[in-house]
Amino acid sequence: VRRSVLEKATAKVNHDRPIQWDGRFLPHPALAEELASLLKLKKFYRPVYISGGAGSGKSVFARKWVEHFEGRAAYLSLPEFLESFVSSIRSQKTLEWKSELRSNSLLIIDDLQLLKTTAARCQEELRNLIDDFERDEKLIVFLADRDPSALTVSRDLKSRLMPARHIHLIFPDKETRKQIVRSVLEEDGFTLKDDVIDHLATKIPTDMRLLRAAVHRLSFQSTDPRAMAAEEVDRICEPLYRHEPGVRPEIILSIVAEFFHVSPDDIRSSAKDKKVSLARHTVSFLCSTMLNMTLSEIARITNRKDHTGVLYAINRLEKLLREDLFLTRQLEEIKDRILSESRR
Repeated sequence: VRRSVLEKATAKVNHDRPIQWDGRFLPHPALAEELASLLKLKKFYRPVYISGGAGSGKSVFARKWVEHFEGRAAYLSLPEFLESFVSSIRSQKTLEWKSELRSNSLLIIDDLQLLKTTAARCQEELRNLIDDFERDEKLIVFLADRDPSALTVSRDLKSRLMPARHIHLIFPDKETRKQIVRSVLEEDGFTLKDDVIDHLATKIPTDMRLLRAAVHRLSFQSTDPRAMAAEEVDRICEPLYRHEPGVRPEIILSIVAEFFHVSPDDIRSSAKDKKVSLARHTVSFLCSTMLNMTLSEIARITNRKDHTGVLYAINRLEKLLREDLFLTRQLEEIKDRILSESRR
């Protein structure tokens, strides 16, 4: 088996010490405790499945996990997994390859969304790996850009992935993004004004690779970064700003309704029960933040009489988000679904 550069045979780690996050990976505060608990796992009785959009930090977190793990651990992308599998078949060393994989106490396989329905033997081997790791209570982890239910894999493999411990990585909040910018600035040995840091964190709210790239670009292309204004930052970094595909109000309405198990008609009705109201507040908030719609335009979408109800809905949701980290995670998941649907 060709060994991953991120594999290690042993490590001496004090698992009682608090997890120290750094600029390579700073999780959203709502996820910090749960991800820290993963890094302390030594064994588990079912797979772990981590999903998240491009740039959410899945691969970086996986590398940190391998580095932190006490025992034999390996990280493989799906192409690396497939290549080593095919190579073992050609060299007639499949048994050795299987044994080598199973010698790990932690095995992480990335980019599972790339698995094709026609790769029957690969899917069978993944299914067998899951069974063997579950039997031995060892850790097998899959990373993908979508939920397991959205994978185009065999029924047998999907039935093993669906009960996995599933964590959806949401993009860092604005304060965390500002911390990431400051961390990269420290690495590059220069500074930016606080308002420029805030501007960058606002302009690049999702893909953290692009946020880091923007900071590096400023350090290379500016003679005096400390004196830069937001307009100069935009001139240099604009190609890195993500221009999302055509998100439409009706997509927001549909995805939010589906998430809260109500109908779009419920959201547009006068119903005031808790679930419908929260869905209505969410639609109003997302139409404002994702589409920059006016209050009057949002009122037409949600069938409110005037803009005052919309303003109340937005303010109410903002208050709830400050108080409820679980709701924050839900909102980020809804946004991911909206963006995914808009790209189709």
